[in-house]
Amino acid sequence: MKPPPLTPGTFAVAAAAAAAAVILFMGVRRREQIPRDAKASRCSCLPTWIEAAATESPKYSTQAGALDKAAVHALRRRLFCGAQSVSYANSGALMVVLGRGAWLFDESGAGYLDTRNNVAHVGHSHAGVAAAAARQASMVNSNTRYLHPNHVRLGAEILARSPAPLAKVFFVNSGSEANDLALRLARAYTGRKDVICVQHAYHGHTSEVINVSPYKFEKAGGGGQRPWCHVVAAPDTFRGKHRGATPTECAAAGRLYAEEVAAAAQHAAAAGAAEAAAETAAEASAAGASGGDCGGLGGRMFAERRGLSAFIVESGMSVAGVLLPPPGYLAASFAAVRAAGGVCICDEVQVRRKLHARAGELGASVTPPPPPHTHAFPRRARAPCSADSSLSSYIS
Repeated sequence: MKPPPLTPGTFAVAAAAAAAAVILFMGVRRREQIPRDAKASRCSCLPTWIEAAATESPKYSTQAGALDKAAVHALRRRLFCGAQSVSYANSGALMVVLGRGAWLFDESGAGYLDTRNNVAHVGHSHAGVAAAAARQASMVNSNTRYLHPNHVRLGAEILARSPAPLAKVFFVNSGSEANDLALRLARAYTGRKDVICVQHAYHGHTSEVINVSPYKFEKAGGGGQRPWCHVVAAPDTFRGKHRGATPTECAAAGRLYAEEVAAAAQHAAAAGAAEAAAETAAEASAAGASGGDCGGLGGRMFAERRGLSAFIVESGMSVAGVLLPPPGYLAASFAAVRAAGGVCICDEVQVRRKLHARAGELGASVTPPPPPHTHAFPRRARAPCSADSSLSSYIS
């Protein structure tokens, strides 16, 4: 049986996502044994088309080159670095050999409801996505240094669904790469280095985005906080330092959290001013010592200038505890950052949201003061609405 059809817009996003290189995360919430005999009774927990696909697929143990889980786990420990963790290793690990819809299946045919995977927008192994990927792979699979109609078609569709200030796209392979590029763009635009990030945030695993990910750099081996990184409290109105039980209280808490962002922006700006003053003094001293010629010393002493470059934030914080920003938080924070000359980076790699029924796809989007405007698109699609109603002024 065939899965539900894809709309053109969803298909374009899903097809792009299918090509991205990502790490699979799986969540076990419900376990059902899927009968392998096609004549056996159907499992009522699964949609018919998913169940049919699972029962009609060949049993893993009969496939050529099949290894049992113990052998796979042993090889994994021998061949892979231990830092590459295996989910549920403390309970026997989970070996996934088949995916259908929202379900993953192990080598024995047991089904697991996938609540943690951040890749399959329209379900695992969707026939439309699989067919499109296979069709394209059979023709050509190269990169964007060459012209191809699909590149510009997808770019045009993304921008048609994006807010007007965003006018350029970058196709990349992962959220880490998108956020890394967003930081580079922000620093190239501002000429400054300092970044504000949110406590518990995780923005990826490249060297640069780890430096703005407290979830990583605060842990053992993370290297600690860099002098140019400014961490502000996560806007948690339930268990954070500023709390609220009603919309009015949450809005008040949001203003207090935004004040922290504003203070961090001023602190970063002050660091830039102090560095500039030190550079001026050093240049004057060198000029005096050399009789007025400092040999172009100015501008070379501080190759990476301090001062506010960007505020990077997830519009819905996943690792921090699935936090939706309180009303007014993002609007007030963005205003303070822009007033200090910074750029706002909205990391939406793991966030799906829909604002005022507006369809569209956003990845890590850089929104500097006008102009220029850029939009880096890693692999994610929008969905449920953020609690911050003021976000419409930024996105819409």
